Amino acid sequence: LSRSDPLTGLPNRRHFDEAKETEFRRAQRIGQPLSLLLCDVDFFKRYNDRYGHAGGDECLRHLAQALKATFGRAGELAARVGGEEFAVLLPGADAAAAHAAAQRLRLAVADLAIPHADSDAEAHVTVSIGMAQFEPASMDQFDTLFHRADQALYLAKRRGRNRVVSATAVATS
Repeated sequence: LSRSDPLTGLPNRRHFDEAKETEFRRAQRIGQPLSLLLCDVDFFKRYNDRYGHAGGDECLRHLAQALKATFGRAGELAARVGGEEFAVLLPGADAAAAHAAAQRLRLAVADLAIPHADSDAEAHVTVSIGMAQFEPASMDQFDTLFHRADQALYLAKRRGRNRVVSATAVATS
């Protein structure tokens, strides 16, 4: 229980924090690619306000199922790191592979077709995803990678939500 989120069954923030350090050190040591996705349910507060907290919980459980279905390969770790915030560690995934995986997740969530009458993005629940890749020359700690993915996530929200944005786009915006 100390490593699992009771609502979604996904690994929790504690488990994620342990895994991120292991994977980051491995990427540094052997030069293996490492990508990070940060995902946020679009307009989730509005969802909770309209459908209630029980509805919000059910929405998060469905989203967790989409994450599990999308990221089930060895080494991939999808975790709930906050209220409606999820992180995905992708060891061995370069930027192109991570972007493709993020798009698969975005489409899997759209395919759930969970109604969201108060969303400005779509009539159903959507996610915004920020993506960053480990860069050995400029990152000596995981927090830098996390910060870049977080900046990309916020750019995805500013650009209208329901999209994937790479950290490389942050520098050019």
